[in-house]
Amino acid sequence: MKKVISILLSVTIVFMLFAGCTSSNSEGETPNDESDNKLVTEELPAEPAHKTEVPDGYVGIYSVDDFEYIRTTPKGNYILMSDIDFSNTKDWDGIKVEGNVDGNNYSIKNYNQNEALFYKCSGSIKDLTMSNSSGKNGSPFCNEIYNSGTFTNLKINADIIVELTTMKYEDVIMHSSDYEPSVCIGGIVDTAYRGSDDYEPNIASCSFKGDITVNYKQIQERSQTEQDVSVGGIVGYSNHCNVSNCIAAGNITYKEQGNKAIIEENGYNTIFHQVYLGGIVADTTVSKVYNTANNIDIKATTNCAVYAGGIIGNSDVIGDGPQIAQCCNSGDIELKSRDTDVCQAGGICARADSYLPVITDCYNSGSIAAQEVAGISVNSAVISKCYNKGKLSGSKATGSLLVNKSESVEYSYYLDAGFPAIYDGGKYPTVKALSSEAMQNQESYEGFDFEDVWTMGTDNYPTLSHTLTQ
Repeated sequence: MKKVISILLSVTIVFMLFAGCTSSNSEGETPNDESDNKLVTEELPAEPAHKTEVPDGYVGIYSVDDFEYIRTTPKGNYILMSDIDFSNTKDWDGIKVEGNVDGNNYSIKNYNQNEALFYKCSGSIKDLTMSNSSGKNGSPFCNEIYNSGTFTNLKINADIIVELTTMKYEDVIMHSSDYEPSVCIGGIVDTAYRGSDDYEPNIASCSFKGDITVNYKQIQERSQTEQDVSVGGIVGYSNHCNVSNCIAAGNITYKEQGNKAIIEENGYNTIFHQVYLGGIVADTTVSKVYNTANNIDIKATTNCAVYAGGIIGNSDVIGDGPQIAQCCNSGDIELKSRDTDVCQAGGICARADSYLPVITDCYNSGSIAAQEVAGISVNSAVISKCYNKGKLSGSKATGSLLVNKSESVEYSYYLDAGFPAIYDGGKYPTVKALSSEAMQNQESYEGFDFEDVWTMGTDNYPTLSHTLTQ
């Protein structure tokens, strides 16, 4: 009987947390007004169980001082046996994790340091909450997850404020030839990457709730360095990382002051500084994002190129593109670029630099405003079984699903607001514009799997039946 009650409670909690991928509009209302629900991110109503005894092979962590065990022996196994309060801790140096850290459903509280709690993780960290905390140079939780590192069931509740400057000398900025953004900021982890083909880091069943604010200012100096910026709700920059069953809520705000930064290359002036913003992952060279939802609102005022996506901001890959499946975005995106023509925002993905992202069973309900705007992806993407009902406003180009042509778009739908499905045109026989009434009719969505993937929500719009199960 207890097991049955536990299962019912778990199902109820999941529904409460992630019902926000659907809209709360009653029948007859327009689907783009401010009544659209946001993802619910309240504290869980029941306290998770804690292990009361330290398991064999583990070292118990009872205080801040006990973290020194991890520092001196990073390959060991550790378990938190109480909440840990960092209120009286100063000048913390991040810890490397190569073994296992079991948070035991306890919390790290009042962590307000210049550096992240963990600076590298190639091991496992699970069942841990960080609350009432803040980051000053990036994520307060972790700087890097790499190789076979895993994060499972982490809940990060924190605000992040980062002050950045770049160095300018006579409008000529030096830059490196190797692609990698030089500033990466993520709600849970700043960067995620694999060291070889044998490994891929994994982030599963994690959540971030908070505000990330980046203030960027150019200053006059004689030495110059490249400084692209990536800001993501879960991950800043990802190189072969799997993200699944995650949720992000809050705000990303990027503000910039200073003159347009350019480089002189082959006799041409080229935009130097670029900004990538993503509700889940800001910038990636091949990632897989599954069963994940974003409710972060993104706002940016820049003097440079800017790309923002509800799930992924930028995909710059060599090889296979990213795979995005069963994801939804209800966060609003508003971009203002004062000094460049490159200003793109997509409900799911903004920019794909080379190989196409594959986007399957996804939808957008957020409002998107920029120069080039798409309900699903601005640049070309392979799209299947997706829909958009979010309000779109592109000052230069607006595509209800895409701006650029794609080699394949099938069984995808959009609210008919007068914009074409694909701004650049093309013939896609199974792509259809729908009225508000038709979008609330399950029979309109030919090709959708309403047995295993989709269901009609309480507002009569399709929602993902298995999104964000834990």
